[in-house]
Amino acid sequence: KYNQFTEHLIDKLIILNPLNLMKKGYTITMKEDKVVSSVNSLEVNDEVSIKFYDGEVITKVIEKR
Repeated sequence: KYNQFTEHLIDKLIILNPLNLMKKGYTITMKEDKVVSSVNSLEVNDEVSIKFYDGEVITKVIEKR
């Protein structure tokens, strides 16, 4: 049987699991196998992959705002 501390850690892991966040509509955008965390790291015509919880698309940047 789990103790309270172990149950607390398991709950935190579930909350922090990126797939659970992605099921809520969040995505991970990558360029050249690196996570994109800012629009400033992208240029028009860059090819990026956008990872969803259930798959991935490859796309090109057509405009920056």
